[in-house]
Amino acid sequence: GGLTVVPTEKEEGLRTYTCNACDKTKTESVAKLLASAPDEELNTGKDNDVDATAEEKSPVILIVVIAVGVVAVVVGVVATVIVRRKKRK
Repeated sequence: GGLTVVPTEKEEGLRTYTCNACDKTKTESVAKLLASAPDEELNTGKDNDVDATAEEKSPVILIVVIAVGVVAVVVGVVATVIVRRKKRK
C-alpha cells in the first residue's frame, strides 16, 4: 500500500491498499512519528560526533519507506501483467 497521508509528530498517517483484481480499497492508520529531542539532548559535546540527529535521519527513513512502497507497487503491477498474459493463452 501507499502512504496517502504521511504521519507527523502531531498527526497519524494513512496507508491505502487497492486490490488489483477488484479495485476495492482498504485503509489503515500509520502511527505518529516520535517526537524529536531538543538539540541540547542530542549533542554529546564532541567535535567529531558522527551520530546523525533525528532531523538528519528522518528524510533518509522517509526515502527508504517511499522506495520500498514504489518497489512493492512495481512488483504488483508486473505480477498482474504476467497473470493476465497467462490467462489469455
